[in-house]
Amino acid sequence: MRWASAGCGVLLLLLLNVALAQSPAGLESLIERLEHPLWTARRDAAEAIGASGPLADGAIPALTRSLDDVDVQVRRAVVQALAAVGAGSEAAVPALVHALSDSDWVVRRRAALSFDGMPAGSAVAEISNLLSSESTDVRTSAALALAGLAPDSRAALPDLVAALGADDWQLRAAAAHPLGAMGADAGEALPALANALRDRDWGVAEQVVEALSVIGAPAIPTLIDALGDKSLVVRWGAVRALGRIGPAAEPAVPALAGLLEDSALQARWAAAKSLWSIGPAAAAAAPQLVDALADPDWVVRWSASRAL
Repeated sequence: MRWASAGCGVLLLLLLNVALAQSPAGLESLIERLEHPLWTARRDAAEAIGASGPLADGAIPALTRSLDDVDVQVRRAVVQALAAVGAGSEAAVPALVHALSDSDWVVRRRAALSFDGMPAGSAVAEISNLLSSESTDVRTSAALALAGLAPDSRAALPDLVAALGADDWQLRAAAAHPLGAMGADAGEALPALANALRDRDWGVAEQVVEALSVIGAPAIPTLIDALGDKSLVVRWGAVRALGRIGPAAEPAVPALAGLLEDSALQARWAAAKSLWSIGPAAAAAAPQLVDALADPDWVVRWSASRAL
């Protein structure tokens, strides 16, 4: 009961603070509390301002200053508030770009994710510069931010392609995400993405598969070429990307049908599953799928039966 009462008390306090932020005088009071000696008071003020959304945009300058608060919990609340208050405008963008370099990973991640759908095209160059930061964590946060700004982040494409070859696997994985989000605008990156299918780290290769599937139709010729690669990892990744593209991957059906005779189980299984995902558009592969019903491995037989 005590915990329940305490929880109700915290919720009531937050609601009161949010109500306070709805008036100019109340918002000013919360802004003043951002400099309160107690870190909990500063955090609560930031949370209340954030809960008010764009109506509290007058607090952006004060929130920007509070991004340098000594307490990490306050900075986490502040960056969340900036994302909420600055939604739909570029007023909070400079502060959010600054937060990408914060020492705390939660602050950096919240800042990076806040760019999703935000009209912050003017910040692309500055964020791109962070891709050359000495800190891998900052570079990774910058790549995530650029994903949210796609397709406006196309100017950063050369830097993102370079990041696909970075030593840190997290940065390589993060770089693939915005390239996929650019869709057809990422055409120049297709050779680098196809090469990244052979990445030694599973997490990176999986992000590359997802990026190529999101790019969709423009990636199909590159993926068809990858189906003939000597590396099983590359063939397997290309097959799965084509499957995720779905019916639009019809041009790849002959090549996928050929993979049903691949020496590697993973390739045959993935080919059958992808043809299943492509659906009626894969009708031309019916003879090969019928033959696959006699495959020595049951997963291939089962997938082929589902594709027919």
